[in-house]
Amino acid sequence: MWPEAKCEIYVTGVGAVATTEALWYRLQSRGTPKAIIVLGLAGTYDRSFPLYAGVQVRRELWAALGRRTLRQLEPLPATLLGDFPLQVESTAMPLDLPQVTGLTIESVSACRKEARFWKRTYPEAVLETQENAAYLRFGARLGLPVYALRVISNWVGDRRWDRLAAFEALANFAYHVGFPLYERLLAGETAPGSGH
Repeated sequence: MWPEAKCEIYVTGVGAVATTEALWYRLQSRGTPKAIIVLGLAGTYDRSFPLYAGVQVRRELWAALGRRTLRQLEPLPATLLGDFPLQVESTAMPLDLPQVTGLTIESVSACRKEARFWKRTYPEAVLETQENAAYLRFGARLGLPVYALRVISNWVGDRRWDRLAAFEALANFAYHVGFPLYERLLAGETAPGSGH
């Protein structure tokens, strides 16, 4: 059922800090990979995207880096950020999937009010995750393509969602999109799906 190619799989854990630690540990212990394929679930702010659909993240925004008031987020001053970008662009080639902007938050938006706050603050965000910005930042710093692929599991802020259906959709997406991408990258394609 699954491809036979040897594929290193890392579970980085939830959150940008855990992700960054796992990626740097992998780099120190095994060397630099040629590319990173991220497969995971994500909630969506945009109900025009159907549940269980697969998407590719082209740009990710670091959220909650600042002072949150009741109605808005006051960003950190540039003097405190230094050269740390609050948005990260993917350097991976676009796949034949919807291309979206994501929002990385350290905690899950557990209610509709919280979801509305983040959507109002970052209207361009389609997805909410806890890790994507860390993956894309890691790739940008090392010059690696990061294919951030997510399956939409739920509406952000809605606590009731079908976890079994979401994980089944993720397994199907991994089999039909993630593993063929991996095999094309192993075969040396520079633009997966292009034949080049």
